[in-house]
Amino acid sequence: MKIYFDGNSWSGHKNVAEDKSYPHLMAKDLGVDYDNFSLCGGSNQRMARNLLIEHDITQYDLAILDFSSPQRHEFIKDGKWKGVSSWHIKHTKDFWTDWYKYAYTEEYGITMMKMWKKTIEQHCQLHKVPLVCTTYLKESPIEFDFYLQKYNYDGHPNEDGHRRIATDLVALLRQKNML
Repeated sequence: MKIYFDGNSWSGHKNVAEDKSYPHLMAKDLGVDYDNFSLCGGSNQRMARNLLIEHDITQYDLAILDFSSPQRHEFIKDGKWKGVSSWHIKHTKDFWTDWYKYAYTEEYGITMMKMWKKTIEQHCQLHKVPLVCTTYLKESPIEFDFYLQKYNYDGHPNEDGHRRIATDLVALLRQKNML
């Protein structure tokens, strides 16, 4: 068995060593291989691009994707993908400041998040790869399989939080007969 992980800083092991992160702990507990494509500050758009274009999901037996804030985006400049969010550009005077001030709305962000989630779900379903969608968001108008917020320790999970996430996700996978 091989698990595909992608997401943001929660699954990207911010503030803990990789071998203490929940993707690593889950794979170790299950005795399986895994790839973790998570990126601190990563957007849902980046996660969908990774899954649909950059990686071959048919090489995996399970996908666990950690959705981030709908305000996050990515764009390409000089051949490289770059992430942006309203939190990172509060004090700059550029296109993105105007984007978040005049163009971006909560309705737009939520609609985009729904579209990325539905696209990811259908892609995994088409390729017969079971999917678990998680999020760290406290409140979301979109339903997820697993909510990470209860493992929050001052912004991100610590080692104990990652251990608890791994244990609870494995239990969820067993409950849903996904293992």
